[in-house]
Amino acid sequence: MIKSFIKFSVLPFLNYPIKLEDDFIEINKLAAQYPSVFSIFKRQPGYRKVLEHVTREQGDEYLKITQYYNINSIVSKFDKYKENDVIGSPVTYRYRPGNFSPTTLRYIKVLNDLSLFFGSLDNLNIVGPHMGDSVKLLLIHINQDPIQS
Repeated sequence: MIKSFIKFSVLPFLNYPIKLEDDFIEINKLAAQYPSVFSIFKRQPGYRKVLEHVTREQGDEYLKITQYYNINSIVSKFDKYKENDVIGSPVTYRYRPGNFSPTTLRYIKVLNDLSLFFGSLDNLNIVGPHMGDSVKLLLIHINQDPIQS
């Protein structure tokens, strides 16, 4: 486990100071305990340096690649993929298809790559434990409820 340097931070929504030894683990623990933290966890520095670090410019490049190849009509489902940016309030930017987190655009590009390499993903049945935004987008793409699967 990589430890960040120890620092003190005041999280205004908790009204008390906490010591953050490992920012990523700490923000995830807090998000699991407090709805106010969960509602904004993707904006927190400890989370962003691990999972929400894609730049606006990189998001634009991922979008261009996805639109160019557009395997299995990925682009036609952009409105559905926006669901990914509801949870945790990630930083979003205005792109041609709407407001998206650059990280979500990366996951959409990965979904496009999977379609490019493996063909149609429509007959997939994802079972067992899974997590993460890239799997969530895959489930949305194949019309399988991410909550029920």
